[in-house]
This record gives sequence, C-alpha cells and structure tokens, in this order.
Amino acid sequence: MLVPALLLATLAGATPVATSSAAAAPLERFEIDPVTDGAILSLSAGFGLLSQAIIGTGEIAPQTPGDPSKLLGIDRGVVTNGGEVKGSRVVSDALVAGAFAWAAVDTVLTAALDSRHERALSYLIIYLETMSLNLAAGNLAKIAVRRPRPEAYQAVAAGGTIEDTDASLSFYSMHTAFTAGLGATATYLAFERGGEVEPWVVLGATVVVTSVVGTNRVLGRAHFPTDVIAGALAGAGLGVLVPHLHRRSDLRLSVGPGPGDAGLSLSGVF
Repeated sequence: MLVPALLLATLAGATPVATSSAAAAPLERFEIDPVTDGAILSLSAGFGLLSQAIIGTGEIAPQTPGDPSKLLGIDRGVVTNGGEVKGSRVVSDALVAGAFAWAAVDTVLTAALDSRHERALSYLIIYLETMSLNLAAGNLAKIAVRRPRPEAYQAVAAGGTIEDTDASLSFYSMHTAFTAGLGATATYLAFERGGEVEPWVVLGATVVVTSVVGTNRVLGRAHFPTDVIAGALAGAGLGVLVPHLHRRSDLRLSVGPGPGDAGLSLSGVF
C-alpha cells in the first residue's frame, strides 16, 4: 500500500514544465470533456450499479470453499486462526464512509474558494469517476473469480453450508479499493494545489487509513490478505490514473526527438 502512495507522490509532486503562463493558471490544470467523461461515468456507474443489483438478488450461485491447504501461505492462517474479531467490520465501514465524506468536503471547499467553480467541477467529475471505475472493476473481478471468503471456509469446516452469493465474492476487497482510490485521488489533487504540508499530510493519512481498513477486513474474516493487497493496488492505480488523464494536454508527459534529432527528450509532468 505504501509503494503506490510513494509512486503517487513522485508523479504528482514533480515540478511541471509548462509551455505558457496560461498553462500554469490554477483554474486550468484539468480538462473536462462532456462526451468522454459522460461516457466513462455512464459505462462504469451503469455496469457497477447493475452488477451490484444482480449480486444482491442471489441468482449467482456461491462457490463452495475447497481445501484450505491449497491457499497461499499468507492467506491460510486467516482460515485457521480463530473467527472474526469483534468490531473490525464496523471500523472498516466507518473509515470507508470517511473517505467518501472527504471527497465531498474537498469538492465543496474547492467550490467555496473558486468563484468560477471550474476547479470544483473538475474535482467532482474526477472523484465520481474514481468511485464508479472502482465499483465496476471490483464487481467485475468478484464475479469473474468468485473466491469464497474466509468466513465461508470456516462455516463449511464447522459443518455449515454456503447459500449467500456475497460469501463467495472475496477477491478483491472493495473497502480497501475505495479507500486507496479516493485517498490516491485526494493526494494527487493536493500535490497539484501545491503547498509544503497539506500534500504530505493527505498522503500519510491515505497510507494509514488504507492500511487500517485492509487490516480490519482481514480481522473481520471478510477477506484474505491477498484480497486486501489487490484492492489497494487496484484502487490506488485508478485513483492516480483518473486525475492524471484529466490534466491539460500541454502538461502531460511527452516523449520525442531531442534537439537536432540527436536523442530523445522528455517534457511534461513525471
């Protein structure tokens, strides 16, 4: 979880190479395209919400857990070392709700400070795309893999049966993905705004909160460690990618021939 966050700091914190003074204007750092962004939001939100509704019907038969000895070593102990730690799921739920709340607060505060509301609109679209893409990607992975949760392994070992679809949708952790994704986006935007303290505070909070959420999902026997790691990587990746692709085209990284065609030159934001 720390590696994607540090990579984010490198990507977002580097000094941009701008071709004009207009490119450096704080209200023009991101581009919003109604057609492109509308298509992304409709596709990701539509798929994510509809797949979530289908999962909720129970029509997808849950997969029965197999032999626990076939689990990766990092995951095996979650099945054999006791049951759910009381209160762990409540903690993870509360922290994920806090991540959503922060996205809303960040957008509202930006609107209050920006009289033209252009940057606030960019923030709103970027945060919405981070959330909807994470929902769509996470549900796609869950339905495709259908990995039984640790609690399902324990229930079968105790002589019970698995009837709930959600009991076999362990891979990957959506709680961790949402926290890492929204935190990564918030960190990217904080580095974009500049400042000596705020970006690093947001980055540190993202790493800590994502780690706590992932740990509590494992303690709650809702996920295996590999589910949490995959969720953090997927969430952080999308959380960085979405705002980066919304940067003005003249501020993005470009590769081309160097002076006199003697070599390659790099320009833009690394």
